[in-house]
Amino acid sequence: MLSKKQRLSQYGITSDMQVLAGIQLICDIFSADSNRNAKLLLERTARHESKLGNYQDLSKEYGEGIFQIDLDTFNWIMDRLQEYNYLETRKLFHKHFGFPLNTLEYQDLRRIANTSIFLCRMRYRFVPDAIPADSTAQYKYYKKWWNGNGAATLEKWNDDTQDCFFEDRD
Repeated sequence: MLSKKQRLSQYGITSDMQVLAGIQLICDIFSADSNRNAKLLLERTARHESKLGNYQDLSKEYGEGIFQIDLDTFNWIMDRLQEYNYLETRKLFHKHFGFPLNTLEYQDLRRIANTSIFLCRMRYRFVPDAIPADSTAQYKYYKKWWNGNGAATLEKWNDDTQDCFFEDRD
């Protein structure tokens, strides 16, 4: 476990509850319809990628923030969000974050935790398939749309994502 100071320095957070509250907030603001599966997938992704920000991140080249977003993915998401049909999303971002989305920089993911949550949510929103409910199906979804080239295995996913907060909540 990292100290609060280390978590703040590496991920812009101080607690697991801050991450979970951020997931709740981002999904409530930026998800359409029911978002139970989105919350659960975001939590599972954060648990798997950084143990909810408890993993010591020594690398600057493999990803930033609690979701370990790499620079190419960051740029791709930011480009997609500049499309006309995401005007309302950009307005909501500005309203809730207090600055325009187009001023967000990659290194901000290390300092402003909810930006990492927001970008992960947007990446999954760009997927044409609905987010599945069960863990194994979410793992396959995660592998296809988030971590296709990564070393994640179903066994590691299951170890990392046991007893999720959003499992039985809406």
